[in-house]
Amino acid sequence: MIKKHITKIRVLLALFTLSLFITSCNENKEEELFNQSPTERMNQREKELRDLLLSSEHGWKTVYFTDNNNLGGYTFLFDFLDESRVRTIGNFNNNISPVESEYTIGLNTTTTLIFTTKSELHELSDSGNSAPLPNFGGSGYKGDFNFMYYGVENDEIVFRTSRDFVEVRFKKATAEDWTDFQKYQDMKDFLNSSSGHLAYENNGTVHNFSYIGNDEIRFATNLEGNSSLNFGVGFTSSGIEISPAIDVNGTKYSEFTLNETENKYTSADGSFSISIVSSPIDMTVTWTTAARPAFSNQEFIDTFNTVKPIHDSLFPSFPLNDIYLLGEGEITFLIGSTSGVHGMSFSGVLGNKDLLAIGKLAPGRNWSLLPHLNPLVDLLVNKSPYKVQLINPDTAILTSDGDPNFVFTIVK
Repeated sequence: MIKKHITKIRVLLALFTLSLFITSCNENKEEELFNQSPTERMNQREKELRDLLLSSEHGWKTVYFTDNNNLGGYTFLFDFLDESRVRTIGNFNNNISPVESEYTIGLNTTTTLIFTTKSELHELSDSGNSAPLPNFGGSGYKGDFNFMYYGVENDEIVFRTSRDFVEVRFKKATAEDWTDFQKYQDMKDFLNSSSGHLAYENNGTVHNFSYIGNDEIRFATNLEGNSSLNFGVGFTSSGIEISPAIDVNGTKYSEFTLNETENKYTSADGSFSISIVSSPIDMTVTWTTAARPAFSNQEFIDTFNTVKPIHDSLFPSFPLNDIYLLGEGEITFLIGSTSGVHGMSFSGVLGNKDLLAIGKLAPGRNWSLLPHLNPLVDLLVNKSPYKVQLINPDTAILTSDGDPNFVFTIVK
């Protein structure tokens, strides 16, 4: 019995000694860390980042979303040649030749990668560039060239911009990324020259988007008016990257590969896709119609006859004409010697190639003076989508899919 107690005491003493040793080791590590001066810790962090930047044989790539509420993403490749030189190529503009410039690693609120001499990256922050949107005056394309270092996650270097705290991730580039950079441009050109209508289905609901694509803006706006679904678009060598990601039952999708045969972008797991929806009629040109029996149904004519006296009493020198124009992203009402414009979307319908959807976008020229014309616009939108019957290349009949009595004719 006594031997058992002695054995138990010995075991407890051994465990106590081991715990003291472990605690002592941890304290030594913490003591070593706190024994470093702020300068030593900063130098260690700088070295860590510099070693990372130089560690990738073919440099790094990123899709930089300066403002995913308005603009979209810009693709860049960075090859850090030594401790001060970097080779850069980007797709902000159409100049896809690499440019050598300089960089440094300094201290902002944290260790920061600073691109010190001009490259295409600086074009995004140049206030001298014409503002891409009216409310962007003086801020360029909201870009930055100071990237604060936040560590490594999934083999990606994580930064945040010092200007707007936007997350930017550097992924390892390949030799093909450099030699085939034209593919990034090809992906951009493919989508920019498409119908301009994107759509996807999420949990049984179809969401439609109007895509604006040019050298500066790459952005998809939800046509149902849910701005929380809007997303910016950037380009990879094989498809697109979007921000913010689309949440499908807890899985977030942001990278897609182009399936040109099926005219859609597919996720890596193949379970989610964004389709490019073709329009049954070319609405990038202007079509003409009128609130007359030869062109319109009686419901539209009655609405026009209600609106016209209101308008003409307000603007007797600019009477409302019964002729109006549709196409090129607008509806235009002729009022005397001038016009009133409202932004519109014209797009196909996912799953039905014969339907044309018409949506209401932002007001345009003179519309702030013409709110009384909204019933005409709203009627066209509320009766959407329309079955399209192309009579000849210059004439089409549009019939509401939900109300077969609502019919009108458009001509070029």
